[in-house]
Amino acid sequence: MRQRRWLELLKDYDTNIQYHPGKANVVADALSRKSGMIAGIKHGYWATLRIEPDLISWIKEAQEEDSEIWTIVKNLDKQVEFHLDDDHVLWQDTRLVVPNDASLREALLTEAHSSSFSVHPGSTKMYHDLKQHFWWSGMKRDVA
Repeated sequence: MRQRRWLELLKDYDTNIQYHPGKANVVADALSRKSGMIAGIKHGYWATLRIEPDLISWIKEAQEEDSEIWTIVKNLDKQVEFHLDDDHVLWQDTRLVVPNDASLREALLTEAHSSSFSVHPGSTKMYHDLKQHFWWSGMKRDVA
């Protein structure tokens, strides 16, 4: 059925359709690789976070003052999912740990809600977008 629609659409055009094996069609192959696209999207997402008050440095500074985070850092040898990077910033696997700072979390929620990469997302979409990059205890409750 789908092929018939395409045939009807294309029959009015003078076309020459040639088959190219996937290995030879590097342009289409590059476009179908999601990992490269995701890297670009993540880079774009991080770039938008730096536009508003430098949220990454704000998170880093707030991490240094948060007692819950210091508890996690003291027990890092027992934690599998948490680690410190070279800048002494705490991560939960690949997600940045956001300290218990209401104004910081509110700024993150506002940024995620009004980002140019998402058009006025609902709470579920916003939660899924945020949880790809950030982690804090009770995030789902805060987003909803």
